[in-house]
Amino acid sequence: MRVTSPRLWMILIAIMVLLVGFMVFASTATMENTMAIQVRAANYPSYVQNSQGEYVEGPLETALSAMLPISSKDVVDNGMVVRIGDETAKVSMIAVISEQDTGSGVPEVMLDITLDEKGKTLADGTYDAELVIESTTPISFLWSK
Repeated sequence: MRVTSPRLWMILIAIMVLLVGFMVFASTATMENTMAIQVRAANYPSYVQNSQGEYVEGPLETALSAMLPISSKDVVDNGMVVRIGDETAKVSMIAVISEQDTGSGVPEVMLDITLDEKGKTLADGTYDAELVIESTTPISFLWSK
């Protein structure tokens, strides 16, 4: 009877370490399908009711919106993640704007976007952002039909 040599044990251990490393990577990593969009930010004052029942100007709030081609209507859904630099936000409303209202003669989809962090504001302007269409882990490919 032959005994397995230390060299062969080292090869088996290396294969096991690679397999475990792949499984950890495949279950913790995420793969995302994203779409580049332009987000417009506009700040406006909020109004709060004081103790006398009067409405007074409160902290600034940021309104975020994005316009997309009509072809993206079936791809976009409420709750999708939007990344604006280091900030994260979610799509809170989707509206189809008719060709008469856009002024360009082509209908578009308007997204209303809400920042995840309450009380956070962005400066007025246009920002490059990413809309996360789909997010999945590599291990899900093994279990999907």
